[in-house]
Amino acid sequence: MAGLVAFIGGALTDMVWLVGAGTAGFLTGTGLLLPAALGLALLPRAGGSQ
Repeated sequence: MAGLVAFIGGALTDMVWLVGAGTAGFLTGTGLLLPAALGLALLPRAGGSQ
């Protein structure tokens, strides 16, 4: 019984860690990609208007 509880607890901890790491990675990736994508999208317009 104790082994089962430990296994479930370990699995839950791993899941929480993976979700947290995935969320942090996603936010970091979005934080880096979003400004770059906006910059690329706005650059031709700014260059064309000048």
